[in-house]
Amino acid sequence: MLQLLPSGSNNGSTTYKVVFEPPCTVEMFIQFVLEERKTETGVIKVTKNDSLHQKFSCRYSKGKLCSSPLNDEILAMPITFAEATGALSRMDYCITI
Repeated sequence: MLQLLPSGSNNGSTTYKVVFEPPCTVEMFIQFVLEERKTETGVIKVTKNDSLHQKFSCRYSKGKLCSSPLNDEILAMPITFAEATGALSRMDYCITI
């Protein structure tokens, strides 16, 4: 469903382009991270494409959400772009909807 393709590196971390099969919603993306990448810890950041000021985020660790201020409307929205940055077991995801 999702693949991480290395696209660069900086200061010991690697940036990845996240390739997904549309339609992929925010909720589907989060479920994938929690189920398939259980050793990771990080933050999933969501930004609305039409507004630089509307940003949402949730923390996750080892297959569980630590916080989730994401409402059902955001969770149901399709992703238009995603990238990840991290190293070893730390990975932060940036999603555009």
